[in-house]
Amino acid sequence: MVVAPSILWVVGGGSVPPGPLVITFCIHSVTVFLWVAKILRGEPAARYSDSVVVVGGWMLFLCYAVSYLTYRVFFDFSGVLSGLNYANEIAFSGLFHSNVAISFSVTLASVILVYSLLLGFWPLSYLNASSSWRGIALRVLCETMLVVFASLGIYCLFVNLLSMDPIAYMVRVPVSLIFGIFIFQNLLQRTIFHDVRHAGARVILQISFCGFVGVAMHYLYLAAHPLLIAGSAPLEWGEPAHQLELWIASSQLAITFPLIVMFSSFFGFWPFVASTKRTSPASARSIAASSGQVYGKENRNEKNIYPG
Repeated sequence: MVVAPSILWVVGGGSVPPGPLVITFCIHSVTVFLWVAKILRGEPAARYSDSVVVVGGWMLFLCYAVSYLTYRVFFDFSGVLSGLNYANEIAFSGLFHSNVAISFSVTLASVILVYSLLLGFWPLSYLNASSSWRGIALRVLCETMLVVFASLGIYCLFVNLLSMDPIAYMVRVPVSLIFGIFIFQNLLQRTIFHDVRHAGARVILQISFCGFVGVAMHYLYLAAHPLLIAGSAPLEWGEPAHQLELWIASSQLAITFPLIVMFSSFFGFWPFVASTKRTSPASARSIAASSGQVYGKENRNEKNIYPG
């Protein structure tokens, strides 16, 4: 009730329905929130408060503040909004074309998920031991630089070297990887390759599996879309509107993923699983420890503030 109308007016000039400015900003805010939750980990509020309201409120505020700041600096909509009727004629003139900026932002989101969920913060997990302000600042800086440079490498490989269109790349590579991670993490409950003893081999197999499943699902949606939009005008792939690419991305991450969360978390895989047992706190701590998360007041700066 507060965030939605604020974004609609501050970013989109109050235009209804929301246009590309608001939609792009909302997508970018997901990446920023992953950085706030997985890299910054709610600091400094998490250090001084055990209240989820205080820490969550701080994370929510910081997410949209950083999102707006980086949006104004990096996203350029000059020429993109021609022919679109916006109430206040808002057009951000940032450093990069909006298609380039949003595709890199989604790449950052995928790398943060791989780094935190699959790699367990390796190779910088040793930085978690420090509880001083200097140590925390060093960890945040190093982890941020790691994910940024890794994202730059991936983006340049596909867009600059392989000459992929930024939006087509965004849908086929980082969005597919994110969707594959969600299937692995939420739907399959990380059970694939769990018995592989060698940690390095296990992580490589898991990342490969997420990428393969994500790409396979991309082509499944691509093949199924004529049936799912029966009666409507066919969607076009590529410039200028990127209709089919954005349809696939929103179908996977805005429609299917919430249904996966409902099915796995709220319904406990019912009716395929007759009954599920709630994980005990001790089991949760052991699982969290194996994935690089730390609990307890003795490690308040590293406690888990973003479960799952």
